[in-house]
Amino acid sequence: MRQQRGRHPGGAPSCPDAATLYAATTDQSPGVRLTETTCSGTWAFIGVRGPGQAQDVLLFEYTDGTWRPVDEDQACAGGDSLPDEVVQSVCNAG
Repeated sequence: MRQQRGRHPGGAPSCPDAATLYAATTDQSPGVRLTETTCSGTWAFIGVRGPGQAQDVLLFEYTDGTWRPVDEDQACAGGDSLPDEVVQSVCNAG
């Protein structure tokens, strides 16, 4: 995955690192490996792999000044507002 840094259109902050995003989730498992963050506009995603598990992708949206985890299925169901990179890597990854 590609890591993009710098400010994004729409006022999103710099693209955070994967550990920062993962810390915002409620389901934190020990011993996970994280991929680099990929950001596109106000969206970001990371890959997460736990011991003995297949890789999962976690999606985040920047809203109200904070990066927040987003349910991938719900976001992809309304995918017309998602950047192409997010659709390809998150919604069409399965």
